[in-house]
Amino acid sequence: MKYDVNIIEDEGLFSSLLVDAIQRDGEKSGGAEIGEVREFETPADYLLWRQANDPPRPQILFVDLYIDTTDCGAGFAAARNPKIKRPGDVVWAMSRLDELGTIRGLLDEGVDGYILKNRRESLEEIIRALRAACRNEHYSTEIMDRARMSEVEDSVRLLTDREKEVIGKLLIGGKTPQVVAWECAVGEKYVSKVRKSVRTKLGVREDWEIRDVLIRSGMGVTESAG
Repeated sequence: MKYDVNIIEDEGLFSSLLVDAIQRDGEKSGGAEIGEVREFETPADYLLWRQANDPPRPQILFVDLYIDTTDCGAGFAAARNPKIKRPGDVVWAMSRLDELGTIRGLLDEGVDGYILKNRRESLEEIIRALRAACRNEHYSTEIMDRARMSEVEDSVRLLTDREKEVIGKLLIGGKTPQVVAWECAVGEKYVSKVRKSVRTKLGVREDWEIRDVLIRSGMGVTESAG
């Protein structure tokens, strides 16, 4: 799919480097994926342009969260603004912020991706995200993966040590409820109760989902060793 690219960013040097990198990458593909590349200093500038124009292609936007305007939250608001992201559009936020909870919140609220600007690889990551969008694929940066993993870790912290022991033996160790009950010196009804409690705390329904969350949190290593 062919997209226009819009950069909402007020750091002239970074914006210029980004535009140059995108245009050079577009030339490599013979212009098959990238349409027009535009720069805007504020979200308001982009909205004014969008209201006055009806571009034939969907838009990809890279929005700096910390745009230097009188409204210090302009970038954050823009990334979440439904007027910014119309059907078919893709919105990526970018900044030097590395607070995982905030990044996770942006992703949960519908922002398609996040670029950490203080990395040397920032421009390369933007190009990879752009290519993925043009192929109708999703690209995840390292900090996006870390933000999602932090959510998993937060969920697992809600489990008691006893719940971890029981559910680990049951779903990672692959033991039957009867064996788990015997090894943990509890009744089978308690094992069933723990399974339901863990589902609720982790926000999942299926056993394979519980197992996946536990393994991603590092529990699988402990269980397999024991």
